[in-house]
Amino acid sequence: MSTPSRVQPGVPTGGQFAASQHSDVGVDLAEQFPAPRSKGQGRWEVSDTVKEELVSDNSAISRTALHIGGQPHRAQRNKAAIALISEVDDHETTENKLRVLCKGGAQMTVLTADGSGSVEAKEVRGYPMEDRLAVQRKGATRAAYALNSDAVLAVAPGYGKQEVLAQQFHDRLAQVPQTAPVDFDGIPDHEAAARESDDYEEPPETISAAYLVDNPDFQGGKVDGCMFLATDYDQENDIVNGYLWAPESSGLTSEHGSAYGEDLKRRGGRITNYEPGQLSFADCVNDGIPPSRSEAYRCVTGQTFYNE
Repeated sequence: MSTPSRVQPGVPTGGQFAASQHSDVGVDLAEQFPAPRSKGQGRWEVSDTVKEELVSDNSAISRTALHIGGQPHRAQRNKAAIALISEVDDHETTENKLRVLCKGGAQMTVLTADGSGSVEAKEVRGYPMEDRLAVQRKGATRAAYALNSDAVLAVAPGYGKQEVLAQQFHDRLAQVPQTAPVDFDGIPDHEAAARESDDYEEPPETISAAYLVDNPDFQGGKVDGCMFLATDYDQENDIVNGYLWAPESSGLTSEHGSAYGEDLKRRGGRITNYEPGQLSFADCVNDGIPPSRSEAYRCVTGQTFYNE
């Protein structure tokens, strides 16, 4: 396993230490997101991670696969956007607005997320209750249900605000690196090369691939939107070596390490707008990647960024 001893502390590496180190190259600034899709009863699909449209041999027949818990690369990207919303937007303000609207029995549209990272907009009416937040579905006259404020990302007074709220989510999603299912194409197999050579070779310094993943925290949960930056892949043992970056707000420590390839496949996706070789291992261990989510994502995707 590669270690930080490859780079002496304090040695400049030409890495990402300046606020304007990168120009905005290779970034799809025109990423398009679908408009909210009606699911009936005032519910609007904004971003679904569970359904996968499959290729069909018959154009008259559509084929769909359902992934319990969401497709890992799509779910993790959505969850990273949700984490950005939690960090950047004021959840307390959102909750207070919810309480006022619920207590007044007002019409509203709420943006919610579930455990798969899927996001919906829901048109509901507040239902006054003393001890909890409760709402009725659009058009309902009797039945009400409790609303978990932790699952609410945003709220707007009135019905029909699904497009406004969807845009708020998509604005955050656009800040998160784009992802595809995990693969290990283009990553050198240093261990295989070492086994075939009598001469010792230093592990690779180049970051050949980047992955957006979750990572266990100390409370038994997970931190979404971490990144694993890979230097090499031991194909025989399915071990990916590199560096785990975690946002400063998570309380986790960013550090060098390894992960099983199969674990990465379950935990997230490969970042498709990372340019192989853009970062080095030295950049990682010498704090070349910003501690905040939004700036770190800009760094890894080749955009200008700010690093305190």
